[in-house]
Amino acid sequence: MLHHSSVEDAIYFFNELQPYHLEFDIIGLSYYPQFQTKDLGLVKTKLNTLATTFNKDILMVEMAYPFTLEWNDKSINFIGDDSQILTEFPATPWGQKAYLEWLVNTVKSIPNQKGIGFCYWAPDWVAFVGNGNTSTKGSAWENQCMFDFDHKALPIFDVFRNN
Repeated sequence: MLHHSSVEDAIYFFNELQPYHLEFDIIGLSYYPQFQTKDLGLVKTKLNTLATTFNKDILMVEMAYPFTLEWNDKSINFIGDDSQILTEFPATPWGQKAYLEWLVNTVKSIPNQKGIGFCYWAPDWVAFVGNGNTSTKGSAWENQCMFDFDHKALPIFDVFRNN
């Protein structure tokens, strides 16, 4: 697998690698709306073009989405503002679930069955406040993990049951 961190720039990246005749069978990608395009149509188009242009399986190796914009420890979160998320999916437990449903359906719809899955980044990086010899800051991913601030499973787990 070769991984590129930007869905919208991946076609250029893999085109530039063509002259080197590298052997790989999976294109790995990351998609974080706070760092990349928020145009979901563009994301889908780029994934489909990658699959048909390079005839490689596509694996979304990094993705996550917030269930809240709040925090529950001493660490500033990577996402804390509405401008960092998609308008289609609010930073709520149900918005987080809907985002993952969208992503799963998008990967499943990649042509020629080239979409092979995804990896959720830091699903268990819950909020914490350390003491003694442990960390005293917490987790900057706490509001994107799959457990709420009371460490209870969020509705996002339903996506795994239904796919």
